[in-house]
This record gives sequence, C-alpha cells and structure tokens, in this order.
Amino acid sequence: KRASPPTSAMSMTAGLGALLVAGLALAMADKAPVEYLPARLRETALARHFSPAAATNQASETLLLEVPLNWADPEAGPSFDIRYHVDASYFDANDPTAPIFVTMGGEGTSNGVACSSIARAHKALCVGVEHRFYGLSLPSAAAGGASTGNYQA
Repeated sequence: KRASPPTSAMSMTAGLGALLVAGLALAMADKAPVEYLPARLRETALARHFSPAAATNQASETLLLEVPLNWADPEAGPSFDIRYHVDASYFDANDPTAPIFVTMGGEGTSNGVACSSIARAHKALCVGVEHRFYGLSLPSAAAGGASTGNYQA
C-alpha cells in the first residue's frame, strides 16, 4: 500500500495546478493576467508573477508599439502591441548628439524604466521595452493569444 503524500505536497500540487490553469486561460482571452487566478490566490505571492508591477519611476511614461505577430511574414498576419516605457526627464532634446539608452525586458513583466547615472550624465533619453509574450505584451485572443503557434512565429 502506498502512503498518501504529505499535506504540504498536496498544497504544492494544487498551487502548480492553479498556475497551469491560469497559464492556459491566459492564452485564451483578453483579461489582465492576474484575473486568470482563482479569487483565493489573487492576493498571494503567486499573484505577483501575473500582475504588472507598478512603475518604479514616476517620470516613466508607458506607451504601446504595434508589431507583427510573425516577423517572417509581417504583412500576412495579425499584429499586437508591445509595451515600452520612456523617461525623458534628463533628455536634452536640443542636443543633436544626446544618446538614447535602450534596455530590453527580460522574461517577465516590465515595470517602467529609470535612467542610470551614466544616462543622466549624458542627458540621454531612456527607453525600456517589455519582452514580447511577457507582462501585458501578449497577442489578443482574436490573434490566437499566447498559443504555441504564435510562439513559433
């Protein structure tokens, strides 16, 4: 006879199951990612992985860039929006040599951009781009959502 798993293993399995269900639901609709979690999990540590974080820099403006879903054939298919953030608080628009510093988002939600001390010293425009298929940079359900086929595009 097999012993039953400990309660902590059962709750871990339930948590992983909720994560899987939330991930699948995310691929199928246009809600904010945290809304896919069951109500009882929306205030937990797990929810932080689904919620866009608050901007770390109040000077950072959030904008959207429409990009093709399939870069191999951009005219053939749907497009979707990728979030990016701009901090122009130190930028000298009158200086034609002022640089633009771009940071690319990692594998997670982007929460704004903050200019580094080097960017401030050079009076740079600071731009942070959210990685596609992360955070709120997801194709709509009408475009196939975050499906395997879209990841291959």
